[in-house]
Amino acid sequence: MRNKIFTFIIFTVCQTTLFGQSQREIIDSLIVSLESVKKDSVAVNNYVYISSFFYEKNLKKSKLYANKALKLSGEIKYKTGQAQSLFLLAKTEHKLGKLKSALNHYLQASLLYKNQNKNYYLARSYAEMGNVQASLGDMVSSIKNHQKAISVFKELDNSVGVANCYSDLGSINHMQRNFDQSLSYFTKAKTIFENEHDDVSLAKLYNRVSLVFRDKGEIDKSLSYDYKALLIQEQLRDKSGMAQSNLNIGQTSILQKEWNRAQGYIDYASKLYREIEDQIGISKCYLITAKIALLQHKTNIAKNNLEKCIDLAQQSNALPELVDAYKVLSEIYADDEQKEMAYDYLVRHNNLKDTLFSIERSRQFSEMEVKFQTEIIEEKLEEANVKKEKEANKAFTFTLSFFLGSGVFVVIVLLMKRKNKESQENNKHLERKNKLIEKKNNEILDSILYAKRIQEAMLTSTGYIDKVFEEYMIFFRPKDIVSGDFYWAYQNKSKNNIFWATADCTGHGVPGALMSMIGTVLLNEAVIVKKLEDPGVILNQINNYLQRYFNKSDSLYQTQDGMDIGFCKLNKDNLMLEVAGATHSVYIIREGKLTELKGDKITLGQDPYGRTIDSFTVTKYQLEMGDLIYTFTDGFPDQIGGENRKKFKVGALKNLLLEIAHLSMAEQRHLIKDSLSNWQGQNPQLDDILIMGVRV
Repeated sequence: MRNKIFTFIIFTVCQTTLFGQSQREIIDSLIVSLESVKKDSVAVNNYVYISSFFYEKNLKKSKLYANKALKLSGEIKYKTGQAQSLFLLAKTEHKLGKLKSALNHYLQASLLYKNQNKNYYLARSYAEMGNVQASLGDMVSSIKNHQKAISVFKELDNSVGVANCYSDLGSINHMQRNFDQSLSYFTKAKTIFENEHDDVSLAKLYNRVSLVFRDKGEIDKSLSYDYKALLIQEQLRDKSGMAQSNLNIGQTSILQKEWNRAQGYIDYASKLYREIEDQIGISKCYLITAKIALLQHKTNIAKNNLEKCIDLAQQSNALPELVDAYKVLSEIYADDEQKEMAYDYLVRHNNLKDTLFSIERSRQFSEMEVKFQTEIIEEKLEEANVKKEKEANKAFTFTLSFFLGSGVFVVIVLLMKRKNKESQENNKHLERKNKLIEKKNNEILDSILYAKRIQEAMLTSTGYIDKVFEEYMIFFRPKDIVSGDFYWAYQNKSKNNIFWATADCTGHGVPGALMSMIGTVLLNEAVIVKKLEDPGVILNQINNYLQRYFNKSDSLYQTQDGMDIGFCKLNKDNLMLEVAGATHSVYIIREGKLTELKGDKITLGQDPYGRTIDSFTVTKYQLEMGDLIYTFTDGFPDQIGGENRKKFKVGALKNLLLEIAHLSMAEQRHLIKDSLSNWQGQNPQLDDILIMGVRV
């Protein structure tokens, strides 16, 4: 009994993460506790919770704990736990590309949910089964299950569930090239998502709408929807959605014959898909990379990527990717006059294509779609008949009103007819203007997205930082797509010195990003090229450059561009830390006590008092093993939040860092992220946010 109560308490605590303790730490404690507690329904629920926690972070671990939950729930005959674990197991398998296994587990979950009258989860199971069946090419079964899901969601009055099904049906109709019907479903779903403020689903919908317009040849509209989706996904940090948007834009760029831009977007999509272990997404990136290589006459690169695509697609049973890859390989071998290989891949392509798009399947699909639409029309007719019966007593009044109204209507029509032609011309003119504005907006946003990748390339890579520091963490959250904050690090191996900095440039967004790239270049020049070692001298050189070239006293266009920075130098032999700062301080935490090393109260590149700075103050501090050094920008303490919509403030940040200092750097990062989310709530992010911690 004690074990059961103890496990229940842990499970409850996990659902409301405590301030001062990271969610990951709680999960680790829960995993350890499950080894010794009683194997009962509460333990099953805990396994399900752990699996859910890992779903967006590590699919293999998510699957592992879903299987543990399934095994234990089967042993103790806990039906609710079996249904939950089967559903979660199917979700992970779908993402991992194990489609047939996912379909089987969704089916089992749906039967259990039906027996338990858990209708919401039953409807979700139907919809997810339909999505897996669409991926397998079984469109008839897919639409059947979505119709079942819609019926249940309507009974539950769950509009978001209905909207998600409409979105799925729009995608299925698009796969069958029923463009008008596809857009009709998407429009219904969009209205509901907007009313319910469901931004995640809305962004996913925009990605799907984009593909329809691309296939219709309306490229500007296609890109417009992908950009809309990407803006939402960037704000929500939705890696799966961001990957899909980048993939879409890359494919559209191929149609525009912009090969380099296309490959840039595909590479970034591939990076995101690898981070979330989406095997089908990775196979798509290999396929598109192969097509780009072929267009540039790089046959060997194309073959190599196609082979990787086929290998992954076969493992995950991703038929659409296999169909496409086989066709492209067949064409390559035909051009090389390798007739046997070309024929072999052509046969594979045709066989799979028949599986996906047979005439009988298309006929059945059309019949079902007509049936479904008929049912909707019948529902509306029934509603109209009921309404008609209710208003039967008002027939005479209506008839009289009709004739009087008709007379008025005729007069209005005659008056409006004169202006109709002029109005049509004005509408056409406005439509042309709107298209031009939309195109310009797309071009601007595309440039910003490309600038983001350039900025990321200029940031010190995490691979390099991993070699410089034994233990560190970076919490980096730009306000917009690109950032005015940046981090930088360098190791001089010959003298065993490490240099690093966090900086905040004027503004955020594009202006801040341009300044941040200049700041990175100036740091590289001072430390790596000129081999300067004194932190004060280094900041002074950057300050002189910015004042000389950006904020000239004799210029009519003074920009007042500048940079706040916290700069550190550590000698690893004697653990002597040297710190210099412009506005920013550096914190040292040792054995639960915080020491603040303050920087000079001046911004690099600008000084309202016109002072000449010969050098910046350098503070030396003797470190000990285990000490923590934190550098940061002002975005976190300045963030508005809480019940009274006040700033987080520096004092609260100090307390937070003291509370988490005993944790690993990875756990600290998670807790900083959670603390920011809890504080910010629904308030908008005001500035770029950057915190860097290093343990010696």
